[in-house]
Amino acid sequence: ILGLGKRAENARQLLNHLYQRPVVTPNQVADLLGVSHPTASSLIQSFEDLSILKPSFKIDRSQAYVFEQYIHLY
Repeated sequence: ILGLGKRAENARQLLNHLYQRPVVTPNQVADLLGVSHPTASSLIQSFEDLSILKPSFKIDRSQAYVFEQYIHLY
């Protein structure tokens, strides 16, 4: 996460949030971090690239992403 440069602070906040709620949508991430939808989607893509989040299911027209490794601990 530290390798994300100036996005590292948002990444840290999102990761902390995922330990409480391991399923998120881009809209939820945008609201949580106070950023635009494209910025939230870009951060989610970075988390996918790092194998932190995986696409899971659709909620209405929005893709949900899951912190799968954390869920599998239980």
